[in-house]
Amino acid sequence: MFKNRIFQAAAAFLAVSFIVFAATLASGYPDTVKKGVFLGILLAVFNCAVSCASLNWAFKKSDKIFFGALFGSMFWKLLVLAAAAYYLFTANAGINPVTALVTLALMTLLFNILETGFLRKATVLRAN
Repeated sequence: MFKNRIFQAAAAFLAVSFIVFAATLASGYPDTVKKGVFLGILLAVFNCAVSCASLNWAFKKSDKIFFGALFGSMFWKLLVLAAAAYYLFTANAGINPVTALVTLALMTLLFNILETGFLRKATVLRAN
């Protein structure tokens, strides 16, 4: 049953990402802003995939391993945010750093909310 939840979560993540990116492309923003939004979405989807994979792996393990994977994925997301901020502010990549970081933070927050909702349902299933 949890595998179906992972598929539903992945589909929801990708749908939200596509909607945000399509709205950005349809707008009249400069290319640096569009690149920033795309980079933020790309990094957030990558973080979500890593997090879902680690939680899926730890689902049938002990609670110590499961919560270690949960908090480890949160720490990973913070590391990616810090690395992206360092790169964007030190390199001249032609990407708006503020747009990329705000998009990354907001999409990661949205993915965490969706992930927590699916995780809560899966934990109830795990308890039974």
